[in-house]
Amino acid sequence: MRLPCAGIFAEDSLTVESQLQRTLNDLPLHNKLYRVLNNAGAGPDRTSWLGYFKRILKTDYKKNDIVFLIDFLMEYGLKYYLNSKYISYINITSTFDRPHNMGEVFFDSSHTNHRGYKLIADKIYSILSIPFVDTEHNEKDSAIIKPFIKPKKYKTIFRDSSLDDYISFLKNEKTDCNGVIGSIVMNSNPFTLGHRYLIEKARNQCDYLYIFVVEENKSFFPFEDRLNLVKAGTSDISNVKVIRSGQFIISAVTLPEYFTKDTNPNIKIDASKDVSVFSESIAPVLNITKRFLGEEPFDPITNQYNQALLEVLPKNGIAVTVFPRKQSSYENPISASEVRKLLENNDFEKISKLVPKTTFAYLKENYDRHV
Repeated sequence: MRLPCAGIFAEDSLTVESQLQRTLNDLPLHNKLYRVLNNAGAGPDRTSWLGYFKRILKTDYKKNDIVFLIDFLMEYGLKYYLNSKYISYINITSTFDRPHNMGEVFFDSSHTNHRGYKLIADKIYSILSIPFVDTEHNEKDSAIIKPFIKPKKYKTIFRDSSLDDYISFLKNEKTDCNGVIGSIVMNSNPFTLGHRYLIEKARNQCDYLYIFVVEENKSFFPFEDRLNLVKAGTSDISNVKVIRSGQFIISAVTLPEYFTKDTNPNIKIDASKDVSVFSESIAPVLNITKRFLGEEPFDPITNQYNQALLEVLPKNGIAVTVFPRKQSSYENPISASEVRKLLENNDFEKISKLVPKTTFAYLKENYDRHV
């Protein structure tokens, strides 16, 4: 179940998507039957009804997927872009009629706030609680929520001009090298001795190594800083190239759930798009035949992602190797999240044991509150 609607004016944990997932987890319609994926996002192509329909037509939905479109302008897009026989229109404007116990549910004259999102999430839950039946469009309905089951005739592959641009970028970045080509994907938030250890272990098992740094700018440290920290921290290792991941490796396009793990760590992810794009479009360009992962004992979402890679990549000719985490002097695996916690306490003495000198210098210069 996918909701291509933006949760504006509310934090991630209070959007329609998050509130609906919690309801599904807590009530009889357990998430084994339904789970929520958020297909919304920032950017000019994702905030207009036209952008939503372009994205629908580009997305390869699975059988029995349901898409909820929440917007009073959706009727126009449905009329011109999709076959209405596959659409059910449900008018829920009465949901906002008083009396109700939610208090003020509108942010302004036309946008709901987090309380309004709760009303919408509860209404969607009630819709899912009854058998789903297609209905003919009633021109008198000014539907707010329209469940949409994507028909087989709209089946498409995940490819657009931006992916072609990224592949062109990769071709320019490609290094002529014979032998085994490996790859690592890391967020590096920030770059630690654990990341460095993984890179050294991987480099020993291949002739050339590409390191993709997650480009999505939704982490504590900005992308450019993370990219530069990885480059600085690996500058002495031969046959390694650090490059940006674009929109197609652990991004809001291919794996939006990854960026909700701090607020919704128990969500079930769908990594199929991310894994398929990497194995079918990215790895062949760079002749990648190996992907290296760090063991993930703490982060359930990253662990789910690793399991998807282990299951799918070998079927596409890409071997996957998982390395145990490097232990710190505190008898715990080194993690970027631990570094961020220490940073909150300005504990640079402990941080110095967990990160390379280049990362330590960056943190001291930019985040030391005692300077």
